[in-house]
Formats: sequence, structure tokens, C-alpha cells
Amino acid sequence: MPSLFDIAKSGVQSYRQALAVTGQNIANINTDGYKRREAGLTEVSSGQGGITQIQDGTGLGVRVEDIKRSFDAYLLDRKRNSFSREETATNFLQKISELEDLLLPGDADLGSSMGLFFSSLQEVAASPADVAARVVAVEEGKNVAATFSRTSEVLGQLKTGAKSHAQQEIDTVNILTKEILNVNSKLLSSSTQGGAANALLDNRDRLIDELSKTLEVTCTYTAKNAAVVRLGGSGSGPKIVEDSKRITLGLDEESTDIKVILGPGTLNSPTNQVTNGSLRGLIDASKTVEQTIKDLNSLAQKFAQEMNDQHKKGLTLDGLKGKDMFTSVGFSSTQNPTNMGNTTASATAAGGGLVNPDPIKLVFSEPRNQWLAYDLNNNEIGSDLTSISTQGITITLLGTATDGDEITISPSNNFSRDMEFALRRAEDIAASASFLISADTKNLSDASISADSTGTIQDTNLAKVSNVFTNSLSPISATTFFNDGFVASIPKATEAIQLASFSKQSSLQFTLSTSDLTQANQLAFSVGGNAYTFDLAYGDVFKKLTGNPAAETSATGAWEDASEIAKYLNLGELKAGNTTLQSLGIFASGNAGNLTLSLASGDFATGATVTSGASTINAVKQSSDNASNIQIFTREGRHIAGSPLTKLEKSTFMSTANGFSEQAVYNAEYLNLQQPTGYRGLNLERVKPTGNFSIPLGGDGIGRKAKLGMGSLPASATTTAYELNLYFPNLAGDSLSTNIAAGSSAKFAANQINENMSDLGIRASANNRIELYSLSGNGEITFDIESRNQKPITISTSTTAADLTALYESLNQQSGQVGINVFLSKDKTRIVLESVDGEDISLSSYSSSSNLTLKTRFVDKNSKPLGDNTTTMHTRGDTDPITLGSFLVQNNAGAVAPINVAAGQMARDGTISAGTGHGLRVGDTIILNDHDANAPPTGLTEAALSDGNSGTRSGGPLYYVKSVDPETGAFKLATGSATGSEVTLTGANPNELRFYQVKLIDAGRFGGILNLEAASSFQSVVTGGATITATADPLVDGLVQQTTTSTGEKQTLNFKINEQIDFNAGDTNGLAASAAAATYGLDVNFVDPTLASAGTAFSASVSSSALQEQSKSALTKAMANSLRSTAPISSIKGVRVTSIPEDGSSLTVSFNGQNYLLTMVKGEVVVTGGELDRVSAYFEAVTGGYALKVAAPDGVLTGAQFSVPTTVSGNTDAATLFGMTPATVTKTIIGRSVNFTAGATKTFPVSVNGTSQNVTVTTTAANTFNIAGGTATFLWVDDSGGKGHLQITITGDSTALTFENNDKAEAVGLKTADILAYVKDEDLELETTDGQVLNVTASGSTPMSSLSSENFKLTNLPPEELIVIVNGSGARKIAASFDSNPPELEEITPELTIKVTNDAGNVIDILDKDTGHSIATRQLDNAGAAGALGFLFKIDGRAVEGDVFNFSANSGGVGDNRNISSVLELQREKNGKGGFQQIFSNIVSKVGSQVKSGKLNVEAAEAMREASEEAEAQFSGVNLDSQAAALIEFQQAYQASSRILQTARELFQTLIDTV
Repeated sequence: MPSLFDIAKSGVQSYRQALAVTGQNIANINTDGYKRREAGLTEVSSGQGGITQIQDGTGLGVRVEDIKRSFDAYLLDRKRNSFSREETATNFLQKISELEDLLLPGDADLGSSMGLFFSSLQEVAASPADVAARVVAVEEGKNVAATFSRTSEVLGQLKTGAKSHAQQEIDTVNILTKEILNVNSKLLSSSTQGGAANALLDNRDRLIDELSKTLEVTCTYTAKNAAVVRLGGSGSGPKIVEDSKRITLGLDEESTDIKVILGPGTLNSPTNQVTNGSLRGLIDASKTVEQTIKDLNSLAQKFAQEMNDQHKKGLTLDGLKGKDMFTSVGFSSTQNPTNMGNTTASATAAGGGLVNPDPIKLVFSEPRNQWLAYDLNNNEIGSDLTSISTQGITITLLGTATDGDEITISPSNNFSRDMEFALRRAEDIAASASFLISADTKNLSDASISADSTGTIQDTNLAKVSNVFTNSLSPISATTFFNDGFVASIPKATEAIQLASFSKQSSLQFTLSTSDLTQANQLAFSVGGNAYTFDLAYGDVFKKLTGNPAAETSATGAWEDASEIAKYLNLGELKAGNTTLQSLGIFASGNAGNLTLSLASGDFATGATVTSGASTINAVKQSSDNASNIQIFTREGRHIAGSPLTKLEKSTFMSTANGFSEQAVYNAEYLNLQQPTGYRGLNLERVKPTGNFSIPLGGDGIGRKAKLGMGSLPASATTTAYELNLYFPNLAGDSLSTNIAAGSSAKFAANQINENMSDLGIRASANNRIELYSLSGNGEITFDIESRNQKPITISTSTTAADLTALYESLNQQSGQVGINVFLSKDKTRIVLESVDGEDISLSSYSSSSNLTLKTRFVDKNSKPLGDNTTTMHTRGDTDPITLGSFLVQNNAGAVAPINVAAGQMARDGTISAGTGHGLRVGDTIILNDHDANAPPTGLTEAALSDGNSGTRSGGPLYYVKSVDPETGAFKLATGSATGSEVTLTGANPNELRFYQVKLIDAGRFGGILNLEAASSFQSVVTGGATITATADPLVDGLVQQTTTSTGEKQTLNFKINEQIDFNAGDTNGLAASAAAATYGLDVNFVDPTLASAGTAFSASVSSSALQEQSKSALTKAMANSLRSTAPISSIKGVRVTSIPEDGSSLTVSFNGQNYLLTMVKGEVVVTGGELDRVSAYFEAVTGGYALKVAAPDGVLTGAQFSVPTTVSGNTDAATLFGMTPATVTKTIIGRSVNFTAGATKTFPVSVNGTSQNVTVTTTAANTFNIAGGTATFLWVDDSGGKGHLQITITGDSTALTFENNDKAEAVGLKTADILAYVKDEDLELETTDGQVLNVTASGSTPMSSLSSENFKLTNLPPEELIVIVNGSGARKIAASFDSNPPELEEITPELTIKVTNDAGNVIDILDKDTGHSIATRQLDNAGAAGALGFLFKIDGRAVEGDVFNFSANSGGVGDNRNISSVLELQREKNGKGGFQQIFSNIVSKVGSQVKSGKLNVEAAEAMREASEEAEAQFSGVNLDSQAAALIEFQQAYQASSRILQTARELFQTLIDTV
């Protein structure tokens, strides 16, 4: 049974404790972090009843079960979140407000500075020559740069301050987490209940509250109320406090940004869970500051780049090119430390927009042979080997790289901070434009023109030659393309490039195993219908040496590598009988188990095999294919190299996808142009083995014509207008036609064709060359000459037939006025007149007081005479010579008709009455050709012309018609002239007379040659005429460059050979081979019209496969030796000397027009001088001593002999020393082996010391001829096999033999010609010794050939990017050699002419002023503007066709403000450029908008924080009213319990008292 006393006691104790809790609450009402407590009262129930006792339901009283904290995790978390958000907004706002203040510090902000700078430039524009205005502009420029720098610097300081502040916050975080950890430790180790524990919990929550202000956290609690603190608001962030563990926070020191890491120095783990709090605000603010700095840097780069770009387009006050206005660091390049290559990278802003501030990663890809550019998201944004333009910058790469090399390009973080104004002098401001542009004064319209620079034309992003080709002309490393079309672009900075197109050779490829190699014994294939089996056995090459070749046996061993088999096949050690691979034109390449054979021409048959033991390995056969065509264009459509295209090809290839500009127009006017210069000064060397195709025509479209005149100059051969049609039968019949006016010269026709038919790819040129020769005697001649001159010029001189120097000098004095070039032949008997532009050359009014005749004829470009030199004037054709001063039988009706005078028709007074049919006029000339033999006339003498109806007159005089009766036709004659003495008869009246009217040929008009050329076969036809097909000349753009002297006696031959193209080659893997395929062939003769039995031409032929050395000099030497191979061999031998001369001794010998110095060096004779390796010399042992022998073993075309000149100082004594005194030497001439019949007698002419005589030799005996001054022995030597040769021995040096170039001398092996042939440097020079004209042609038996069907070498390239196209199907196998590191191209102002080309005046052609070549064609827009070449041209007013505008560099321009005006235009945005102040305003506005939104965020965060605090305070805070009520309540309860206790005491006392 409960005690009332106990119940009262429990009540007193419980309510006293409750009063204490309430008092504690009231006492801590202002304590930070204090949570309201509440005493939890609970009833103390009574015990349970038993079997004999029921439960007492009264109870035992009350007790305080626990003291509870007012704690709500949700409300507390919400409050902490509000703390974090408010701190985020507050700290962010604070920093960006500072940022705004720094960007706009008053009147000195960046926008104002730029405004002041542009205002100062405006003053410069107003007065460009005023230095004072320029000084102000320089200072304002410095101020702009300083403002950029200052702004960047203070923003950087702001960012650094934000990071320092963040570090402080991190330190605070670490302190708080440490304190929280301490509280956790106490909670975990303590068993304290009630107030003590509640105090720890209050401290815990207070610390977490403070932590949440710095960074947002989420908390959970353990059973013992230890806090688990996670970073971030997601509840899944990293734990920074857990039980008795914590992780410290830190900042990444290597980063300039605020990057939070976990466990600095240990984990160093970055985290992104700083989602709110003051630290988050600082991070966001730092990012904003960083972005603003990037924006500022980007603006600075744009400002500097665009200002610099425009400024550099102008000229300074000193007339120099403008330089950069502003400078800074720009971009940085960082190499990956693991890079194996040596590539360096640099970057510049491309202009035209803000630079992307993000870094770009470059990675080299070996398979693609390119650098690949990637953005931050690893997206490929560009690729190239040397230059990449992307994201507003251009990256230039130099050097070599290996696969995987990496380079990072980063825009400078300090561009604005490091910005400086680069101009130091006021004069350096480039105010004037770099160009001048104006209308030509001769224009028919009043249209004006202006221009503005639009910036440098950048190369396309298409594949460059460096990306496509291996920089080698070897066919082994050539690139093969699958389709016709774009190949590569040639960057405009390229200085030189060579491109070659190869045919594909037929090949056999074998793959051999190790076992196959060791047992390989046969190679079998068929070529040209013939089967060959080559022995491959190892023992066929390697033998066991026994000392006796006959007893040698095969060595044991085996092939280990296919390269060994290839080696000995190529050396000819492995053969098919006596047949070698080389003799078949095959080359082998091998490596490991790969063996490849390539055939120079033709195809292998199928079924080729290698036999190896019991195995047969079949070949993989590749068929041959023709080479394709290379085409080279400018981006504007100028076709500068290649071959003509079809219309379809032109439209297909010329697309923007292939790099052409949108307005490109096809123009083939400069296709393969080489003379006088290529497109815009390009040096183009084109080599096509078959040569260029051409058709020679005359001004009439048919052929050149020489028209003779008698008494007047004949009219032009182009008597009527005609239409000329040109077309390519193999190019889909593409054709063009043009009309040529009557009277047109070759020059006019050529210009007309080039102007109207340039798109066809056929070029017309005109030239005119004639020769004056064969003057009939010595005396005075007079004639008029006319070509370009409008008025004939008279030439009058006295000259001789053997020396025309006087005539040459007279002509040369007038050559400038006439418009011709004049050349005198080496022998002075010929004069060549040349009109280089193809004007007619006319000679008229020819006369000679000595009755001399002068022949005239056409000659070609090499001075080879054209036409029939033996024809007569009355039978001559249009191209045959004209003999001036000769006569032609012809009446006034143009007929050859006699004037027959019957008996009695001539009176004694000389009157001839023979009717009116004769048509004679006063002044006409006639000759008496025949008379009645029975009655010869007295007073008349019969005459004749040398060629019957034409020629020179002989016999009687020339009679002149003195008078003619107009009615009866009766006429009289006179002598001397028409006014001379009358002819009368002195004797009886003759019976019959026959006169002929003759006319003096005193004039000739020689029409020029109209030469049409193209790279492909074409045809021409004049309407109604025959079709003429072009022929190819291998000596024009072929493998041999032919240079001829002006009068044709000397030619220099330069052989086009490339060491990489025309020789055997194989790749290192044995998978490819290239067989030497070049052949060279020439025929050499001279024009000698006096020889009816001239010998055959000398021929030379060489195959590149036969050359031991792969060089041009070796080829030239081989061609010279081949040419000499049929000429006799000359040598000279001295008498015995007892000892060889000492070292340093020397002797000079002469041979074939050259001196050779023989010098003793180390006991050997060394030959110098003359042609290298032409002459050999040595001492041979003879009885009693030594004899010197000197020989030219390769032969000599002239048949010349050696001699020892006595005119060389000291040579007489040297001759004695060397045993070579002139009287004792023996000279030998050995003829070439020829077919002969035993016992036959052969007679041939020989000239001995200038005296001709015939020599007869018998093929069975020696014949000795005694000759004045010495002897010569002619001995026939049997060579067996029905062949023999002649050996001539001459005793003494005073006798010299020369041989005629005729069939008789050739029949005895003495084939000679008066032609000197010698090698000089790398050229073969040929020269006639007697002044005759050389005739060198491509061989008729050995055609020119090369593996490369066409190759182009381009140097001095125009400042334009070029485009390479391949077409024509075929092998499409192209190689290129080029500059691997072309220099940076210096941009210069071009000199241009802008020409209006249509009636509407809206199409212009932009021409290179120096060459007149068309660079681009443009159609003007509605505003009269068009852009090209980096300029915008604008024509104001209506121009008319033919108007010309001049564009040139501005050499001075002191008062010119055009460029500074263009700089000023950048103040406002236009086409993505300029507008810098607006950009800065946008930057400020962006920050300002963030400040404004930040303030709103702060207000919202504050309101949220206050609401959260209020809610949490209402739940866990101390409320005085409620606590006062509780105090009264608990006080009353306490008092009541006390009363119960008193009552219990009283009851107890009563009980005691009772008891």
C-alpha cells in the first residue's frame, strides 16, 4: 500500500526538478544554440496484486523520467540550408559588386579609354600629316593598353582575394569539424544523462549551424547522438565527420581557380559537393571574375588583332608598311613531356571575332600523317600537317612528329594584362592606305572606283600536298588515287614544287615461305609471247673455289631472304640461258619472303611461277595502265598547267568543294604558258616525253606563204576572211571557232585566236623568220624593207657574196624602226630576219647596179630552210625561196605568152606592129627570145633566162617599151630605160621575131607562221578547207630541251632526267618495284644543199636502264658517246722516252678544237681541260722505255686528228720531254667496222691539208700514199664475220686529213660530218664548223619515253593557293616533291589592273599589272561591288566595256587618311568585326545583371533564413510567456505536493499520537 508520504515526497521532488528546468530555460533564453528543455513527468504505478492480495490502484506518486531537448531535425536542417543559401548569395553579391566597381571606376573605365583613343584617331584622320594629332593618338593608345592592363590586373587581384577568402573559409571549416569531432568523442564516451548531455548536443548543433554557413552539409546522428556530417545538400556527399573520424578540406594550390579537395596532402581528392554556403558564393564569384577576365582577354585579343590587321594594311608617314599597334603574349604552347618528335607550334588570332578562350589539344596521327585538333569535349575540330585554323585561331606547326605526340595550345590568360601599345613614334601611325586606285584617264565613261581591304585570303582547309604526298618523285612512293578529281592544294607560300604522273607497270609478286626460299630453283614467266625460265638455284651463283674454274662446283647453302634472289637477278648472275632481267627491261625487288618483278613496258602473261622443290608458287599479276593527267589551277579557275579539259570536266572539277572560289571562271589562256613567262611570273617547266602537239599555219589559216612581186609589193596572203575551227577529237568533240578578217597577218590571227578561244586550251603564237642568202656577186644592192613600220625603209649598201657584214649592219641600224631582229651567220654568208610577233616581212623595190641577185627564203625556229631550194621562180610554190633581182617571163595578163612578130611587122625605125593582143604598157620590159635563123635582125640581140621562163638574164639586153599606140598597138623599144635610146634596125627587115615580156622580181612578202599548240592532239579546219591534225614534237616540252643560236649553226641540248623517276627502284619491303623506262633518241645532221650524196644522219640513243650512274651528266655523256659511236676513233702516239716525266710536268695537245693539258701526277698522266673524260692518256711500256699514247676512244664526228701545238708557251720543250715532237708523232684514225666483200675495191674522197683527192683501198692489202709533208697508210683490217675496218696511220704532225660527209666515205666506216660535238657541264653542244645549219630531230627509230608521262616543275609560284586535279582515268599514280617548310609569305600590295569586259559594265577582269594576266573575274552586285584578292572593289557610275582602273601600292600618301578611316570604322560592329566599346559594355552589363540578380537572391535568401529561424525558434526556443506559465504551474504543483506531504505528516502525527 503506497505511502501518502512517499507520494507527496515524489511530487515535491519532481516539481522542484521541473521548476529547475524551467528556470534553466529562462536563464538561457539568450544563450546561442540553447535548445529549450522540458521535464518529462510520469506516474509511479503501484505493484501488482497476488493470490491473497489484490492490486492497489492508487499508485506510488510521480517522477521526472527525463529532461527532453526541443529538437526537430527537419526544422534544423531547413534552417541550416537557409544559412548556406544566404551565405552563398551574400558572398557572391559582395564579390561581384566589387567586380562591377572595378570595371566601372568612374571616367577612367576601359570603354571611356577606347572612346578617347578613337577620338584621337579621328583627329589624325582629319589631318593625317599633322604630327601633333599623331602624338596625342600615341598617348591615347598607350592609355588604352594601360587601361586594359590595369583592369586585368585588378580583376586578377579580385580573383586572388576571393581565393584567399576561400582559404580562410576552409580553415574555419576545418576548425569547426574538429570541434564537432571533439563533441562526438565526448558523446560517444559519456554515459551522462540529462543536462550534461543536452549541453553537448546544444554545442554540437551550434557548431554544425556555424559550419552550414560556410558550406552546405547534411547530418545524421548515431544512437549516442554523435553527428555524421556529409558534404553537400544531397545527403550522399562525402562524410567529413563520422563518429571519431573526420576529413579535412583544402584548396588545390596548383589551380588559379577555387577548387576544393578532400584530404589535402593525403587523398587530394577533388569534390563538387560544395553546393552552398559562403565558400560556394566565393567559388561562383571567382568563376564570374575568371569569365570576366577571359572576356576581357578575348576582347583584348580581338581589339589588338583587328586593329593590328587593319593598321598593317596602311602606310606610315615615312611611307613604310604599318606595323602592329598593340602587342601582348598571345598564346602559349605546351608540349607533352613524352613527345618523341621535335614539332613546335605557334598560334595567332585569325581575326573576325572573339577568340575561344578554351585550350586546344593537338595529337599527331601517324596513319593520317596529320595533327588532329580537339576541343575540351574531345571533339575533332580540325586537322592538317602544317596549319590548322579553328575556333578563331590559326596554329602553325613546324618540324617532325611521331604517332601520339601531344601539344596544348592555350589562349593567354594574361593577354589584356600584358598588353602594350607598340608604336613609339607618332610617324609610325599608318594613316594612309597601302594602295592607290583610280580610273584610267583614257576611259570612255566617268565611272569612279574605290576599294577596301577585306583581309588576307587564307588557304583552304583542304588537304595540302604535304598531307597527301611523301615529298619524293620516286614512283615507289607515289600516291594512287581511286577517282578523278581533287588531289591536293599547293599553299600560297610554296616556293617550288614538282609533280609527276606515272604509268603503272605490269608486275609479278611472289610470296615465299622460308621453305620456299631455301629450295627455290626456277622462275618462269612469259613476256611478249616469249617464255623464259630463270635458274634460281643458290649454287648457280655461289661456287666452291678450287683454283680451276672448270672444276668448280656448286656451293652448298640456301637463300635466306628474297632480297638476295632479287640482287642476283638484277646483276644478271641468275639468267635464263643468256637472257638477263635487264635485257628484258625487268627489275626485281625483294625482302624477307616478298619478291616482286616489274616490267618497263608491256605486260607479263598470266601463269608466272616460282618452283621450289616440289612446290609451285603462283604470282599475283598486275597489269599495266597508262598514266593519268595532272591539272593545276588557281582558286579563281585559271588553268595554268596540264592538258585541255572537256566542258563536263570543267564544270565538275570547278566546285567550292574542290577549293575553287564561288565566282571562279574557267580560263585556259595561261595553260602551260612558259614564254616569255608563265602565269604571273611563274617559272613552269613541263616535260612530256612525246612532246607538245602543234599545227603550223599561216595568217590565212592554211599555211605561211611567200609572195613574190614584180614592180609592186604583193598583197597579204590572207585575201579573204575565214572562219577557223579548232577542236579536240578525243575530248567529246569540244570545239570553238573564230572569224579572221581579210588581210590579217599571223600576229593578228594569233591574237584573235587567243582572245576568243582561250578556254579551249590551245595557244596561238606567231613568228616570222626569213633568210637572205646566196648573193650572186659583189656590188651594191638597194631595197625597201617593211614589217611593223608603216612606211618602208630603204636599205642601200655595197657588200660581197662572201661577207654580208655591210648589209647586216645596214639592216641592224634600222631594225628597231622596222620591228625585226637581224642576225648574221657564223660564215657571214647568211642573214636571218625575225619578226618575233609574226608580222609580215616585206622586201620591195630591189635593184642592183651590178645586176646582182639575192635569194630569200623561209627558215624555221632553228634556222632550217623551208621549201625547195632548187625550184625555179616560174615553178616555185608558196613556201619556196624568192630570188630578188631575177626575172620571170610573164605578160601583164599573168600568162607566159610570146609576142610573135611576123615578117615585115618591125619597121627599120623600130616600130613593131604586131596587133593589140600583147597588152604591153610603157615601161614594160621584154627580151628577144628567138628569131628567124635565115634572117637575123640587125640592131637586136637575143637573150635568155637561166631557168628558161625565169632566172638571171644572159645574152642580149633588156628592152624597155618606149611607146605604145593605143589604137593599133604598135610599140617601140628603148635600151637602158623607157626613156633611153630607141631601138632601130640597121640591116634588112627580119622575117620573124619572138619576144617575151619579162618582169624583174623586185619584191617579196613573207607571211609569218601561225603556230597552234596544245598538250593534247587537236585538229584545225578552215570552213570549206581540209582538216589538219596536230603532230607532236618530242623536242618541244619533251625530254630534251633544244636551244639554237639565231642562225642555226649551234645547238645546245639539255636532257631532262630525274634521278628518282627514270631508274630502277624497289621498296624496302619487296612489295613494289619500278623498272627503268626512259629512252632518249636523236638524229643529227646538217642542211647542206650543195651535197647531192650526203651521208646519213648521226643517231644517238640511250636507255636509262643502261646507265651506270643515275645523273644528268651521265646521261649527257652517254648520248655524246652514242652519237660518236659510228664516227672514226682518233689517237696519237709519241716516240720512246727512256723515263716517264717527273710529277708536275705537263704537255698540251689539241683535239677537235679544244686543248687538253696532260699533267704527271704520281707517275700517271692526268688529263684536264676540254671535255671531261673525253681523252685518255697513258705511257705504255716499249722496248727501251715508254711511249705516250693519247686517244679519244669514243670517236669523233669530224674525223679530227690530235696535234701538238707549238704556239703554247713551253710546249716545244714539253713535247721533247714527253716524246711528242711534231715531226715524230704517229697519228692513227680507225674507222668503224662495216660489211665488206673480200677483194673489193673502195674509192672515197679525202682532203689532205686542204687539197681534195680520191683514195682507193683494197680490202685485202695495205696502201701507202706519199703526201707532201708526210705519209699516210690506209690499211684494211678484217674483223671477221664479213666485217672489217679501215686503219689510217699518219707519220708526223704536219699532215691533216679531213673526210667528206658522203655515202662513199661512210661505206668504208669513215662516217663524219663537219659537226663539233662535246659535253659542256651537263649539256651536249653541237656546232657546225663551216657555218652550215644544224638539223637535230627526235630519233625516228628510238622514240622518247619515260615512266612519267608528264611532270611539271613550278618555281617562283604566284602568291595564290593552287589546286591539283587528276583526270583521264588511267593509273592515277602521282608523286610530288616540294618545300617541306615553306617560308612565311610576306603580304605585299599587288599591282593590278581592273578591266570592264562587257557592254553592261558589270563584269570585271582583275589583271596582274606586270604580266597583264587575268587573276580573277567578277560580276558586280547591284551596288556595283565585288570582292576578290582580299579587297572589295566598288564602281560608282556606269562603266562601259574597255574601261580600265588602276590599283597599285601607295608609295607616299602623306595626306591620305583612308586606312585610318578604316581603323575608325572598327569603332562600330560590322560583319563581325569592331564594336569594341559595345563588347566591353556587354561585359559590364553581364556583370551588372548578375549584381542585380544577386541582390534579389540575397533578399530572398534572407527572407528564407528568417522564416526558417522563426520556425525552428518556435519549436526549440525559449518563450518567456510559456515558461512563466509553466513556472506558475510547477510552483502550484510543488506547493500542492508540499501540502500533501504536510497532510501526511499530520496524519502520521495523529497516528502516533493515537498509538
